[in-house]
Amino acid sequence: MPNPVHLVLKSGNIVGLANHTVLIARNGNEYQIADSAAPIRNRLGQITGVVLVFHDVTEQHRQQALLAAHEAEMKRILMYCRSGCTCRQGRALSVRQCRL
Repeated sequence: MPNPVHLVLKSGNIVGLANHTVLIARNGNEYQIADSAAPIRNRLGQITGVVLVFHDVTEQHRQQALLAAHEAEMKRILMYCRSGCTCRQGRALSVRQCRL
């Protein structure tokens, strides 16, 4: 992965960094992070530095994984449904003769 500081210094633009980045703390804890780098400019518009921003998205990743697991389970249940489902406004009201 290219150095984000070098990318910002070269382009002069804000750079979004790689998805699925894991930050490992000194105590060994792992955090899913979203990160970006942006130039720091003086009054003349010259780049004088770069700021790196890290945002902890561990909980969002956990929630997305949980939702994906639930979705997969619902698809599996509905796939084995013999006589279908009764639905109203996107909510399943009943599933008849299900065989899991």
